[in-house]
Amino acid sequence: KDGYLNIPFLVSKQDAFFLSNNVKVPIELVYYKEQAIQIQDGNRTRSMLGDRFTCNGGATNCTAGTVAYLQHLDFDKPITIYDMSEIPISGTVTIRGTDCPLQNALVCPVRLSSQGDKSPSTKSCAATDEFGKYVVTAHINTEVYLELKVRDEDDMAVTAGHSFEPGPFSAAIVDAANSIRAMRPIKIENRPYENYNFEDIGMAPLEIAVAGGGQDHCDFLLGNATIKMSVPGCSWPGEQFSQATVYKNYTFPAQKLQFQVMSVSSFDGTGDLPNVNRYFEDPSTIQSIDLTEDAELRAMAQTYEDEYQKENPDSNSTSGVYGDMYEPSAIRFQFDGTLDMEIDIYGHSSTNLDSRGDAYPKTDCWECSDPPPDTALLQKNANQNPSSVLDFSWKATLYYDIETCDGMQRCNDAMFDEDGAQMRVNVTSEVGIDYIQNPPFDEWAQQLSNEDQNNLNRCSPKSPCTELVSDSNYDNVTYSYAEGSLYAGRPNIDPPFTKPLTFQVVGHDVRKEIDCIVTGAFGDSPYLSIEVPEYLPIMILRDPPGSGSYVSYENIQTTMSFNKANRDWDVGDGIGVEFNKVHSDEESECEGFAGEQVCEKVGVETTSRTKNRFSLHAKSNLLFSEERSMKYELTTTWSYKTSTSPWNAGRKSDVFVVPQVTLQLSETTVLAWNPSICAVEETTESSLNATYEPNTAG
Repeated sequence: KDGYLNIPFLVSKQDAFFLSNNVKVPIELVYYKEQAIQIQDGNRTRSMLGDRFTCNGGATNCTAGTVAYLQHLDFDKPITIYDMSEIPISGTVTIRGTDCPLQNALVCPVRLSSQGDKSPSTKSCAATDEFGKYVVTAHINTEVYLELKVRDEDDMAVTAGHSFEPGPFSAAIVDAANSIRAMRPIKIENRPYENYNFEDIGMAPLEIAVAGGGQDHCDFLLGNATIKMSVPGCSWPGEQFSQATVYKNYTFPAQKLQFQVMSVSSFDGTGDLPNVNRYFEDPSTIQSIDLTEDAELRAMAQTYEDEYQKENPDSNSTSGVYGDMYEPSAIRFQFDGTLDMEIDIYGHSSTNLDSRGDAYPKTDCWECSDPPPDTALLQKNANQNPSSVLDFSWKATLYYDIETCDGMQRCNDAMFDEDGAQMRVNVTSEVGIDYIQNPPFDEWAQQLSNEDQNNLNRCSPKSPCTELVSDSNYDNVTYSYAEGSLYAGRPNIDPPFTKPLTFQVVGHDVRKEIDCIVTGAFGDSPYLSIEVPEYLPIMILRDPPGSGSYVSYENIQTTMSFNKANRDWDVGDGIGVEFNKVHSDEESECEGFAGEQVCEKVGVETTSRTKNRFSLHAKSNLLFSEERSMKYELTTTWSYKTSTSPWNAGRKSDVFVVPQVTLQLSETTVLAWNPSICAVEETTESSLNATYEPNTAG
C-alpha cells in the first residue's frame, strides 16, 4: 500500500539458532511489472520496456533484483527499492493557423523537486520530426511540466518571440492566466500520456512590397496584387490575401515562410496585366524568408540600445546600436518591365569656333517634317575643309518600360541589372571607315594627323568599345546612361548614303542601330590634266669654261605667283585660263668659279605664301564665269648642276631654267542634306589643282 509492503518470514529453531549467533541469512528479492506500456510512435506501435529499479538510495542499479539479509534482533528494518521506470509523454507541435507541423522543435520534461523547484532533465529531451511529433519520457511517481523551444539552423534554442499553447484536442492543462511554464504539473503514473499537442503562436512583423521598378527612383504601383503565404514542405494550401498599395506591413507566424504573387489586376476588375502576371508566374520569383529569429534579434538589439542610452544619457539618438544590429524583415516583389535604350547623337555647341561640324539626332534639328527614323545627320561646317574629319558625341540612355494599372510607366533606374552588376554598352562604329580604298583616299588620309587617323578607327568592328552605364540626377530625375565620342570620315556615296553605328547592351537582347548620314566631300577623281609651259626663263645657268668644271644649284626654292583676273570654264568645250604672272626666286646656294657671278635673277618679287591648291566650283556640262581678282602662289624646291664633260664645257652646257605649270581638273562627289525634300542630295563639283615645276633646257 502506497508503495510499501511487509514480507513475514517463518524461522525454524535451527535457523533461529544460527541467527542468534549473528549469522546473516541472505534473501533474494525479485520484482517486475505485470504489463508493458504501449505507445504510438509515428505509424507504428512499440513497447516501452525501460523498467528500471535502483537501491541504496538510488546508487545501485537493482533492476534484475537485490539481496536482503536477516539478522537476529533486526525488526521492521526497511528495504527501499526505487522504481525509476520512464513513462512516455507524446504529442505534436504545429504552427498556429497553418495546420503545418513544426519540425525540430525541442520538447523537454521539467521535473519538480519535493520543494517545488524546477530542474530540467535534458536526458529525455526530444526534437519533433517532420510530422511535428515528439516522444519524451518522465520518471514514474514524479511531477513534471513540458518546456518547448524553437531551434534555428545551428540547433540553438530560440525563445524570444515564441510561445506555445495547447492545440485542439490537447490533453495538456494550461493555466490560462499564466504562460506555458505555469502549466499544472503532470503526476506521472504507470500509464502513457498521449495527445499533449501544442501550437507555436509566435508572430513576427514583415513588410511586403509589390512594385514596378527600383525603389530608389521608381516604385510604381502595379495594381491590386494577390499574394499567397505558405510554409515550405507543408501540404497546407496556404493563405491568400490582397495588397492594393506598394508597401504594406503584416504580422505572420515567426517561422520559415514562402510568399508568391499569384496575380496583379486593375482596381476596376477589368482584367489582369499580362506582362506583369507572366513575370510572376515564374517560380524564380517565389521568395522565402526566415522569421524564426526576428524577435530574438530585435530583443538583443534593444538590449544593446538600452545599454547605449545608459552610457550616453545626453545622446538624442533614437537608433544607436539598435539601428545597426536589427533591420525589420521585408521582402520585395519587383517587376522591372522591358529594358530599352534611347540613342542621342549630338555635336558641339554652335558657339565653339573650333567645331568642325555638328550632328542632328532629333526631329526638330533636321528642319524636315518627316526625317528618316533611327538616323543621325553628321554635317560638317561650311567653313571647314569638307575632307576633314568630324568629331561628335553619343549617349545611350537605358530605361525600363513598365506595365501598370495606370498604363505604361518609364523607369530610368537602369544602372544595375537584376544580379546587381553594373550595366555595359558595346559600341560598334563604321562611321570612320571608308568603303572605297583608292588613290584619292590615300591622298586624303595623308592630310590627316596621326591622332585623327587613329580616331577614325575608334570602336571599329575589329575593336568595339565597351562603356559602363552610370547615372546622374537632373531636375530630381535620375538617368542611367553610357556616353562617348566618335569621329566620322568621308561620306558613303552609295545609296542610301548611310554608315551603321550599333549599340548593344551587354547580356541583354537590347540593340539599336543608327544609320549615320555623313555629309561633305568624298574625294577627288582626276580626269583632265593640262600643262601650261612658260617660255621666259627665270634664270640661266652658265657652265664655266675648262674641262671638268661645272656649276650646281641645290635646294633652290622657286615661287610662282599668279594674278587671276578672269576665269571661264566650259566642261563640255574645254577650259581657258588667263593669268598675270610674277616670278620670284629664292636661292640657298650658288657655286662656280671664285669671284664670278653666274646667277641671273629675273622679276624678283616677295609676297606672302598661300596654299598651292585652289578650286573652281561649277555644275557639270555648264559654262561657269566668275569676275573677280585672286592671287595664288606655288612654291617648289629643285637642284641642278651643269655638265662635267670636257667635250661640252662652256656655252654648250649652259642651261635655261623655265617654269612649267600643270593644271589638273578633278571631280569631287559632295553629299548634302536637303531639308526641302527630306533626303540626301548628291552633287558633283569640279576643282582645278595647279602644280609647278621648273623645267631645264640646254
